[in-house]
Amino acid sequence: MPGHPSPPASSPAHSCGQSTTCPEVLSPGRAVDGAALSTTGRQAGRRRFAACTLISVDPFPLAGLLRRIRRTADCSQRELAERIGASKATVAAAESGTRDLPASVLARAAQCAGARLVVLCSDGAELLPMDPDAVRDAGWRQFPAHLDTRHGDEDWWGGPHRPRTRQPRYTFDRDRLRRDGRRSAGLPDDHHVPQPGDSLADRAAARRLAALERRREEQLRRPPPRPSGPDWGTGCTCPPGCEYLEGSNEDLGHAEACACRCDV
Repeated sequence: MPGHPSPPASSPAHSCGQSTTCPEVLSPGRAVDGAALSTTGRQAGRRRFAACTLISVDPFPLAGLLRRIRRTADCSQRELAERIGASKATVAAAESGTRDLPASVLARAAQCAGARLVVLCSDGAELLPMDPDAVRDAGWRQFPAHLDTRHGDEDWWGGPHRPRTRQPRYTFDRDRLRRDGRRSAGLPDDHHVPQPGDSLADRAAARRLAALERRREEQLRRPPPRPSGPDWGTGCTCPPGCEYLEGSNEDLGHAEACACRCDV
């Protein structure tokens, strides 16, 4: 209408199959369009990007999949809803494409048809969940999934100069550069799972035992000691005291206990 300002352009809506960016919930230390928000202290070192990129994926055929499940299980919408613990309106809305279903509800629906809900990798292999029995911190919390756990005595940064710092049994590297350096030998499949002998005391005892074993092997590799007394490659077995010593054995006389009596 003339004289009235035009409404602001709306943001492009996210559509399935399209890659776009969406702003995250702002918090102190985040940045907007390259301009950092005011922050102080440790928050300044924890700034994150203000936008996340949505991955382009094909639309998930939820409606057709539910109908296939009902056809295989030979049940109506009401019967399927009773089996999966949902309402008939929920199943009907999911089949009409007006709402989604939680993964747990969809997994129960798949079981009604004798199927199983899985996630596949790009090569077709099944993506398995992380081990629920993996190691945890002192508060019984799980370690960050994207980081790798390690034993607390590996590259431990504490020591006598930090007497109040308690060495943990397991820990992880917050720095991704250090993590990637450890991953040069390969990506670990999972976090550590507690095993017998994983305690700090057991590992220290194992290191001491390994050091003693290396010392013993080194001693076995050493050549046997040469016979005492002069030899000069002649097989002489004269004991000490038969050598020429100026002022004491100038005539090259043999010692009293010498059984060699050679003329070398």
